[in-house]
Amino acid sequence: MSPRIAAPTLLLVLGLALAGCVASADPITTVRPGAPETPVAASTPASESSAADPVDADQDCGGDELALSGGAAYVITGDCPQVTLSGADIEVDLSGAEVGALAVSGDRNEIDAADVETLTIAGQDNDVDAGAIGSATISGDRNEIDAAGTIETLTVNGNENSIEALHLPHVFDNGNANVYESGS
Repeated sequence: MSPRIAAPTLLLVLGLALAGCVASADPITTVRPGAPETPVAASTPASESSAADPVDADQDCGGDELALSGGAAYVITGDCPQVTLSGADIEVDLSGAEVGALAVSGDRNEIDAADVETLTIAGQDNDVDAGAIGSATISGDRNEIDAAGTIETLTVNGNENSIEALHLPHVFDNGNANVYESGS
C-alpha cells in the first residue's frame, strides 16, 4: 500500500477505534477513609434530575478529605482538610465548612467558601468567592477570585484572570492581562 493511501486509512481506523471511548457523565462523590457509615449522596446530572431526584447534596466532611465531580450542586459543612473538585459546572457552598486546601480542576465551577488555607485552580472560567486565603495558585484563564480578606501569596500562571482581595501583599504574575484589585 502506498504511503498516500496508508496514512489516511490509518487515521480513519484510529478515529473509529477511539470513537468508542466516551467519558461517563455521571458525577462521582468520594469520601476518603473514616467517612460516616451512611452513604454519601451521589447526584445525577442536572439534565437527568427530577423533583423526586434532586441534584443538591448536603454533606459534612467530618474531618475527612472530600472529592466532588460532575455538574451538580453541593452544600458542604464541617472540618474539611482537603476538598477537591474535578469536572465542570459544579456549584459548591463551603461557607459553613472549615477548609484547609481547596483544589479546583475543571471549567465553569462556582465555589463559595469561608477562609481557605490553600487554593489551587487548574482550569478556565472558575469563580471562587472566599473569606481570607493563605495562598492561591491559578493555572488557567479567565478565572475569578473574590476574597473578602487577604490573599497572602498569589501565583498566577494564566491569562485574563481577575483577582480581588482586601490585601494582596505577595503577587507573582506569570501571565498576561490579569487584573488585580485590593483595598477596603
